[in-house]
Amino acid sequence: MDRFLVDTLTVLAEPPVMSENDHSSPRRRFLERCAQGSIALGTCVIAWPVYRYLLPPPLDPPDTATSLALGPSRQLLPRQARSATLGSIPIIVLRLEDGSLRAFDATCPHLGCEISFDPENRLLQCPCHGAAFHPDTGAAQHGPTTAPLRPIPLQVRHDTIIVGT
Repeated sequence: MDRFLVDTLTVLAEPPVMSENDHSSPRRRFLERCAQGSIALGTCVIAWPVYRYLLPPPLDPPDTATSLALGPSRQLLPRQARSATLGSIPIIVLRLEDGSLRAFDATCPHLGCEISFDPENRLLQCPCHGAAFHPDTGAAQHGPTTAPLRPIPLQVRHDTIIVGT
């Protein structure tokens, strides 16, 4: 009986000998498919943000409003900005150090993130990828975009800032 036990343990301890047909067992095929699916899914997870990064947003979003009154111009002091929405377009209005007013579409031309004014650096900045724009002209200063911000028509009537057409 001891010999039987030794033979049984020896057989169990040896690695199984696989024939050529064992390589295509249903379990092995299933695991291979799972691995292939995981690789494909991982590739898509990485490729999608890269695709969105390289693809610029639409240039002209739909516009439903033609003009917007923002309030008294005296409330906007030099080196200050105010954000608003003109129809569906986010805009930024700022008063420069010389007292003049500027208005721009606040959508970064790179990926469509909303820009804001940084008074310390005197730049309009995109929080997504660090693009910066000159507050006088909207021209790109640095970052991944070379396109300028789109200017929005602006006028002051009876001390009220009016943006749009």
